[in-house]
Amino acid sequence: ALIEAMAAGMPVIAFEEGGALETVTKKTGLFFNDPTVDGLIAAVGKFEAMTFDPQDCRDRARQFTRLKFQQEFVREILAHAPARIVSSLTSADSELQPVLQSF
Repeated sequence: ALIEAMAAGMPVIAFEEGGALETVTKKTGLFFNDPTVDGLIAAVGKFEAMTFDPQDCRDRARQFTRLKFQQEFVREILAHAPARIVSSLTSADSELQPVLQSF
């Protein structure tokens, strides 16, 4: 939901771990690290005093397209897979050819 909110130009409040660390920046939202009601209330108070440019949020969200995900996924597979699997994945009749050709 973080990327969807940013795609709509909305900044976000995110718990400081996991995928949020890869997607949210200081220009697109606020991290909090106290997973309690009081921690979230404090984060909301701080967030309300901040200003964000909706265009920064939209620009950041555009960096997380389906194609980019596929490219990163394939790059990881190719980097860590045994040679016989890489050969199979990169063959001309592989369903991954459209993704591979986008590199």
